[in-house]
Amino acid sequence: MNPYINIWFKTRKTIDDKLQSNWVHDYGFTPYLIYGLTLTIETYSDLLFLEFNTILILFIAIALGFVSAIITRAIGVNVLFYIGKIWKGKASKSEIDTVLSLSLIPNILVSSYLVLAMALSFGEVMTFKENNFIVLVMYFFGLRILIFGIARVQKFSYGLAVLNIFVPQLIIVFIYLLIKEL
Repeated sequence: MNPYINIWFKTRKTIDDKLQSNWVHDYGFTPYLIYGLTLTIETYSDLLFLEFNTILILFIAIALGFVSAIITRAIGVNVLFYIGKIWKGKASKSEIDTVLSLSLIPNILVSSYLVLAMALSFGEVMTFKENNFIVLVMYFFGLRILIFGIARVQKFSYGLAVLNIFVPQLIIVFIYLLIKEL
C-alpha cells in the first residue's frame, strides 16, 4: 500500500498498514525532510532570495531542511509521546513516529508549490503570502491524519487525541517562533 496516495482517502487503513510494517524505519524520514524543506523556505524566504542564485539557495534550503527535519522528528515524537503518557496513552515512540511521519505527507504539495514559486522567481525576492489556501488545506489534511493516528495508537477518543495534539502544538509553535526570531 502506497501511503503517499492512499493516506488521502483511506487514512485509517493506511495508518494501520504502516504501523504493522517497518515503514517508518525504511521511509519515514522522507516526510520529515519535506516538512523541513517547507519550513526552511517559508521561514527564511526573505533572507534566502536576496541576491543569490536560485540553485544555490535550493541547496542551502535542503541542508537547513535536513537539520529542521531531525529537530522536528526528535521534538515532535517525544513531546507527543510524553504528553500522551500524561493521559495514559498506550503508544510506543515508534508508533508515534509513524503517525507523525504520515501526517506530514501533505507537505509534499506545499513543498512542490514553494519550489515551483522559487524556480519561477529567477532570483527576485519572493513572498509566499499570496496563496495561503494551499498551505491551509494541506495543514488540515495533515491534522486530520494526525488526529486519526493519535486516536488509534494511543487508544484515545478523537477528543482526547485532539487535546494530545493541541498541547504539544502550543509547545512547537512557541519553539518555532523562537527559531524564526533568530
